[in-house]
Amino acid sequence: VYETLFARCYHGHADCLLVKAGSGALTLGQPNSPGVPADFAKHTLTCTYNDLASVRAAFEQYPQEIACIIGEPVAGNMNCVPPLPEFLPGLRALCDEFGALLIIDEVMTGVRVALAGAQDYYGVVPDLTCLGKIIGGGMPVGAFGGRRDVMDALAPTGPVYQAGTLSGN
Repeated sequence: VYETLFARCYHGHADCLLVKAGSGALTLGQPNSPGVPADFAKHTLTCTYNDLASVRAAFEQYPQEIACIIGEPVAGNMNCVPPLPEFLPGLRALCDEFGALLIIDEVMTGVRVALAGAQDYYGVVPDLTCLGKIIGGGMPVGAFGGRRDVMDALAPTGPVYQAGTLSGN
């Protein structure tokens, strides 16, 4: 099973998200950050932002194995590259076609691009949304949410364990 993300985009300091990440020194296109287990990199596919052909090629190579695509609606760590008009709707269509989740990372764009986020501004409906920074009004907070069926799969009601020191507050 693979997760798919876009090279030079940044989604936080989780091992699986630091594969070809776009933050600080990692923008140099290194295959991973020191300390990231090779297995994490092995199960992470990277595509090119704004290039639907690269995303389709990944799905065609692994048609039953891509669990999700995570992407920023505007590539913030690539100097704020906006999506091409067909890019975000194309991601939605490919995820629907191949049965993968579309996760939109609105940590940088949420509320800043539009009150309902860049996903509203660009007209794409993700399965999950990640938010942070701006929703805290200066406090270090983050949140995620999504489709009811996806959220119902998480503990305490579902089988997928998701917890942390600051979770559930």
